Amino acid sequence: GRMIRWWNAGFCVLVCLTTAALCRDADFERALRMMGELDYPGALAAFRQLAERPDPDPAIYFQMGACQTVLGQYSAALESFRQATEAGLAESWQIWSARGIAHFNLERFPEARREFERVLGQEPDEFTSLFFLGRLDLEGGELDAAEARFRRVIQLESSYEPAFYYLGRTLIRKGKTAEGKRILRYHQRREHLHNRLRTLTDLARSENTPAEIYAEMAGVYLDLGIRQQARKALHKAEEIAPATELTRLVRGRLSYLDGNFDLAEEHLAAYLKIESQKCDAHHFLGLALKAQRKFSAAARVLRRASDLCPPEVSLLASLAEVEIQNRNLLVALALADKITKLDPAAAEGPFLKAVSSLYRHDLQGAEKWALRALHLEQENPEYHRLLEAIYRNRGDTEKADLHRKQMEILLSDRKSSE
Repeated sequence: GRMIRWWNAGFCVLVCLTTAALCRDADFERALRMMGELDYPGALAAFRQLAERPDPDPAIYFQMGACQTVLGQYSAALESFRQATEAGLAESWQIWSARGIAHFNLERFPEARREFERVLGQEPDEFTSLFFLGRLDLEGGELDAAEARFRRVIQLESSYEPAFYYLGRTLIRKGKTAEGKRILRYHQRREHLHNRLRTLTDLARSENTPAEIYAEMAGVYLDLGIRQQARKALHKAEEIAPATELTRLVRGRLSYLDGNFDLAEEHLAAYLKIESQKCDAHHFLGLALKAQRKFSAAARVLRRASDLCPPEVSLLASLAEVEIQNRNLLVALALADKITKLDPAAAEGPFLKAVSSLYRHDLQGAEKWALRALHLEQENPEYHRLLEAIYRNRGDTEKADLHRKQMEILLSDRKSSE
């Protein structure tokens, strides 16, 4: 449904650019509002009434097809799309994508593939078509192609949850079981967060919504990586209860993500005076201290976080990093081992073993673990930076230069995609 709404919203913009008179029609606007409110049966009935007018605008038929697609009426949707083009609506990637989705759900896979490939010929990064082609590749056993497509969808539209689910399934079928299971767990957690967000949104519709609801909503938005919505929810919570301390945690997390590490420390330390057992508060306070290079304090706080929080790779990795900075190399190695046992597909474990080995002047061990990390996560420029340092220490200038060039390419690609 979300994906259908996405391309339909894009098409509405196209319609309003090409058929301005239609978009000023009050009945058409009312039908569009119904779609925005997810009342697809009502919207479909409204569009059908519009289609009964003399010489109806062809875009009305497209909107009917969009509603029918969401409602699972795929054959009817294809008929509406046919009426739209016969009535004069120009062929476009939105129409090809719409027809492809209907064909896919009717299990007319060759027709679906033809439509989606047509879309990519015009719009190479149109994520709807990439996603469905990935599913077709998975269905046909083309696992490498499916993996590449799902990874590209996630890169383009990181909030689209089904891509994580199908990527996890693809990796498991390819024998990358640990990574596949990790991605499926990640997908399940995000699905839980979306469900919680829907519940909180429903609760926030009451007239006397307490500040706690908006504060929790802000935290969920942050967990989902939707920072702007988190700010809005936080602002609402602080409007309702200006003197409350319950927003300190979210405010501290936001400050950390914004790079205001000293302010993050202030908010999180104040929050922990009230809620001393809160896992997230210790974790983010430790990260804020680490960012300020207060490594001894960061280690104390992150150790406390590791006692309170469920075992999790990023927390253990952060703790290992500060232990390395404090020259507690054996402790860091033990944490790296724990990461590897927790998630064999996580590159952080081998990477931290490599760094610890380098600090201990074990260049052979450092090379072994750095190459292992690079094998697990080939697009991370930091692993090439580490290998460059290892080979420079070994006097192997040729390999050091090679990894430096690879690091620069990846950093340039990352910068251009931001």
